[in-house]
Amino acid sequence: MLFEGLKISQDAGYRKYLNRFNVIQVDLTKFFQRDKPVSAMLKLLDKRIGFELKQSYPELEFRGRDLRSMLSRIWTTARQEFVIIIDEWDCIFRARVPKEEQIEYMEYLAKLLKNKPYVALAYMTGILPIRNSDNVMPLNMFHEFTMTDAYPLQEFAGFTEDEVRNLCLKNGKDFEAFRQWYEGYTVNGLTIYNPWSVTRTISKSRPGMSWTQTESYDALSIYIDSGIDGVKEAVANLTAGGEEDIDPTLYNNDYTDLRFCNDVLTLLVHLGYLTYDDSRGTVRIPNYEIRRQFDLLAKHK
Repeated sequence: MLFEGLKISQDAGYRKYLNRFNVIQVDLTKFFQRDKPVSAMLKLLDKRIGFELKQSYPELEFRGRDLRSMLSRIWTTARQEFVIIIDEWDCIFRARVPKEEQIEYMEYLAKLLKNKPYVALAYMTGILPIRNSDNVMPLNMFHEFTMTDAYPLQEFAGFTEDEVRNLCLKNGKDFEAFRQWYEGYTVNGLTIYNPWSVTRTISKSRPGMSWTQTESYDALSIYIDSGIDGVKEAVANLTAGGEEDIDPTLYNNDYTDLRFCNDVLTLLVHLGYLTYDDSRGTVRIPNYEIRRQFDLLAKHK
């Protein structure tokens, strides 16, 4: 079995819940198209998952074609619960779609997931925390774990030092080099490493810029050059090795409605460009990999 022999298999609930639920797993980036409205993504989502549900439950007659009605039908006839996993849930916000389409999307998720008996567990991953506003049904049934507050799951927000040390030992790599390049993210007092950077680099001859090459640093430049009061001065201080005070609770979880320096710096924490020390209420550049990119941006200004 997939998890046999791993730490999770020692948990008291492992056998209790093993193979009990059907799972619907969706990567929304595979459905969203920038040149089409969000409604097209939602219709395609209903169609693709609906097709699989019809194959899995051929004995059932589905009156509705939307995903919500089909799952409700399965629940009322078979009492089957589902674990629903949505990856990249915030992709439409990162694409900056019009506000009315954002509202349509949030209403879809709320109607699909909130207070539904067929949902045993809904798990969503993304960069942005959920924004409950805009006069839509709120997604307030989630427990949120972010880069500013992941307690008590902070050890799962990235690779721990022991995990990186063991990977280096297993693959004959210099742990101290990995520490210099990738250590520095702090989540609820625990130091973690970016899993993408570590796993991408473990097969190379030496550490280098890995994760940064997968991201759009044009976006980082846009945030720094946003014209928002205090941002350039704060970034200059951070690049020089300093820290800046922030209050992440004041950020409204939006990519576009950035009004204050605090908004920009908090967003950069969620994007992975800064790390937040909750005990001090400050942010800083986490490690050498990210610092090099800030330095490169500064040289081109």
